Amino acid sequence: MISHVTGNWARQGDVGSRFRVDGAAATLVVPGDDGQTARLTAGRTPEAEGAAWGTVPESRWGSIHRGGVAAPVPSQPGDWSAFYTGFARAVRGTDRPRSTRGTPSPASRCSMPHGPARRQGRWSSSRHCSRIGQSW
Repeated sequence: MISHVTGNWARQGDVGSRFRVDGAAATLVVPGDDGQTARLTAGRTPEAEGAAWGTVPESRWGSIHRGGVAAPVPSQPGDWSAFYTGFARAVRGTDRPRSTRGTPSPASRCSMPHGPARRQGRWSSSRHCSRIGQSW
């Protein structure tokens, strides 16, 4: 059971992890993003890099912490282009969302932010979330 999920965009320039998921049995920590911003600003493109786009080296993988022991967790390739293309289609009404009321996506099973968290642009929940991916 996941007890907290946080993503604090205000901490991007701060020392510490960018993403963290605290569960009853373990914590997942991801130190940074998938490097797409740096690649784009350097003039690189998804078309030129192909399957390497959105990947990170093993040194930047996340880690799962259980009982004082950390183990690396392979990162999955990011794909901002697919996200924004799907978002634009959904807003225009030319494509249906991938999840509906009857079939929520795994991330939507977590409670949504409220109060100060919503106003400050950070996501933090102490409510229970469904297990996503693996048992934590």
